[in-house]
Amino acid sequence: MNHNADNPLPELLAAYLDGRLSADELREFAAWVDTNDDSRRQYVQLCYLTSLLAETAGDVLGQVREMSREEGFRVQGSGFRFKAAIAALITLAAALTYWYLLPTPHSQLPAPHSPVSFAILSDLSSDAQFADGDRPLGEGLTGPIELTAGRAQLMFSSTAVVDLTGPCRFEMTGPNRGKLAAGALEAYVPKNARGFTIDGPNGMKAVDLGTRFKLAIDDAGRPSLDVMTGRVEFTAPGGVGMKTTLAAGQKLVLDASGRPRITTLPLIAFVGVDHGVGAHLRTGSVPKHLDADGDNLYGSAGHVYWNTTPIASADGPLNGHNAERPAANRRLRLPPFIAQLVESPDTTAARDFGYAPIDDPQAPLSKSMPQVESGMLVHSVSGDAQALTMVRLVVGRDVPAGGFRLGVLIDCTDKTHLNPRRLSLVSGQSSATAEVDEQTLDGVGDVLLFDVLEARPGDEIELRVIPWGDLKSTVISAMTFDVLPKPRITKERQP
Repeated sequence: MNHNADNPLPELLAAYLDGRLSADELREFAAWVDTNDDSRRQYVQLCYLTSLLAETAGDVLGQVREMSREEGFRVQGSGFRFKAAIAALITLAAALTYWYLLPTPHSQLPAPHSPVSFAILSDLSSDAQFADGDRPLGEGLTGPIELTAGRAQLMFSSTAVVDLTGPCRFEMTGPNRGKLAAGALEAYVPKNARGFTIDGPNGMKAVDLGTRFKLAIDDAGRPSLDVMTGRVEFTAPGGVGMKTTLAAGQKLVLDASGRPRITTLPLIAFVGVDHGVGAHLRTGSVPKHLDADGDNLYGSAGHVYWNTTPIASADGPLNGHNAERPAANRRLRLPPFIAQLVESPDTTAARDFGYAPIDDPQAPLSKSMPQVESGMLVHSVSGDAQALTMVRLVVGRDVPAGGFRLGVLIDCTDKTHLNPRRLSLVSGQSSATAEVDEQTLDGVGDVLLFDVLEARPGDEIELRVIPWGDLKSTVISAMTFDVLPKPRITKERQP
């Protein structure tokens, strides 16, 4: 092999990774790596990038495809799901590998004893801000980092990936280890990074056993851990409760005594259907058989109605509109425990087609309500019928201790086949499904009700629907929120 006399390392690295080194060349290569800090840095990072592409990309992409099938769309933060991670990974790896393999004069090499990078900055949101100023993509990182706003993605040398959400204080303490002082992160750990560890205040520790998990530390230093897939071994702050292993779909918080408390995240149950009450959700004189809080109303805590309009006269023309943006004419009053409601980008809103009359959502709640014409949130699809995500909710603060009841209004059109065949409420590993009985659809409005228990701030809940047969569209008219006043029994277990 012909070497660059001044710096043979790039050729030796390439041949080593290809398995082409002779015994003498292998000894030469080992000597370079053993005696030169910069050579070791290049060797570790190039091996990391190569293995990241060879071993991780296919695994991550496979999980991306699976998550895409299971979870539907993601509106907010989609750049921080793993499709974007892989795109960034391939670009960075190609660029960095090319850079490392270029013959480089010694004068341009970093100084001896330069710090070894434990991770690289692999993605940034457009609003990302750091306490110490801008940071470039591809920057090698070690030690503490403070993200004051936005989101940033780190790829560790071990191939573990961490998404930080600002404000957040994080420190890279090793090639497969970090410390979260405050804020929130989400970690994806492929099999070759098993054992990836996040430390926290006062001896807290989360050790990955092959998984995806979320960890948050509040202002008081209290941790909250959500396991999305796989398992995580958790050590409570101060060693209280020793070690606890969490499985997929479980959430851990600390109780008042500092001991770990584990629940299944969140618990969702289908309660039932209240038939024929759609016209009078907000009228107290009409019985509500599944009312949650005793006021005989659906939507006492909050609601969203799509595209309601004044009722047209019986002999007036129908000026239907079916391609409007969902948020353009919705009547939205979110309860304090719902931080955000986002319609799928594949939805539109329809109005003025002579839909069923309903109580005016903008009028004050009373025993007798003025009425308007209902509108529709429409999801149109191509191809075979499948689970379609219509709406995504993000849980906010002040979640009721007993949970909340969510209602979905359907059957406000005389075209009964446009109603969903099946509705599901999904959050993480928890879900509940309601089957729609076609025989009960009569165009006067039914409400399907779900209970959500043990939800925590930041939890995401999706409403998914499946249309009838080969139909390409399905519709809903409104969603309602009511507080469950009494705590429900949960599948809680003490470690």
